[in-house]
Amino acid sequence: MNFKRSLTALIEALVAFIIYTCVEVLYMRPSILRTTAVPTGMIVALATVGGLVLLIWLYRKQLKRANDWFFNSKPHWRWSNFGLALCGFAMILAVQFVFIRLAGGGISQNQAELNKYTAQSSIFKILIGLVAPVYEEIIFRGMFFNIFFTKEKPANKWLGIIVCGLVFGLAHDPQFTKYIFVYWALGSILSWVYLQTKDLRYSMIAHMLNNLIGLI
Repeated sequence: MNFKRSLTALIEALVAFIIYTCVEVLYMRPSILRTTAVPTGMIVALATVGGLVLLIWLYRKQLKRANDWFFNSKPHWRWSNFGLALCGFAMILAVQFVFIRLAGGGISQNQAELNKYTAQSSIFKILIGLVAPVYEEIIFRGMFFNIFFTKEKPANKWLGIIVCGLVFGLAHDPQFTKYIFVYWALGSILSWVYLQTKDLRYSMIAHMLNNLIGLI
């Protein structure tokens, strides 16, 4: 039964990733929509909201099947959790600062691609600053723990944080360059925020702050 549940959750996560990829393509190449009668911005907005609704539905569906961690429990908004989100953001900045000092600067191929698309399309900034953090937290944090680390145990917590960070790192640096350590650390910190708060909203906040700083 547990295997069947995990397999179902994995399929749902793959569907969610495909949805995210399709939405991402619309932001990266809005020109493919210019031949349609409906305004490009409206199509992108509808696709973004529609995809997000589907992802939230899949995530909550998983939690109804099994939620040993008590994720998404009320109340959702607490000042202490805001503090954890800000703490996570500060940790991310510290890791990036130390990495730049040790590695001598430079940017990853992923960041170079993001910079290229940001220069080409102003709408891409919305994806980076707001849309991507929400989608990625649902997939890489929310769904990840619903598949691989469903039981709330100390071993699962710290192993899950490390593995989740690595998966996030590989997704952003599949070439396995030196920059994977930054993405790995970033993913691990966001996983820690999620597990501490038991609420994706706070890892989303930390993720958004990091991405928005990068756009300034």
